[in-house]
Amino acid sequence: MKKILFISTRYPFPLYSGDKLRAFNILQILSKKNQVDLVCLANKEIKKNKNLSFCKNVKIFHVNFLNRIINIFLSFIKLEPLQTGYYLS
Repeated sequence: MKKILFISTRYPFPLYSGDKLRAFNILQILSKKNQVDLVCLANKEIKKNKNLSFCKNVKIFHVNFLNRIINIFLSFIKLEPLQTGYYLS
C-alpha cells in the first residue's frame, strides 16, 4: 500500500464546481488501493466533512486575506505570475 500526499488549492467539498468534483473523485479512486492524506488551502473556516472519511489525514491551511493581497502584489512587482503570490501565502 503506497502513501500519497494529495495537495489541493481548495477544500474538495461541497461538490458544486468542477475542480472540487475532480479532486473529490481522484481522492476517492486513489484511496481504494492507497493511503491518501489531503492538504488544502481555504479562505474561510471549514469544518472537516465526514464525506472525506476515505482520506487518512486532512490538513487545512487557512489563508489570511491581507496576507494573500500582499503576496499577490509582491509577485506583480517581481513580474511573476499572480498565482505564485497566492500560493506563497
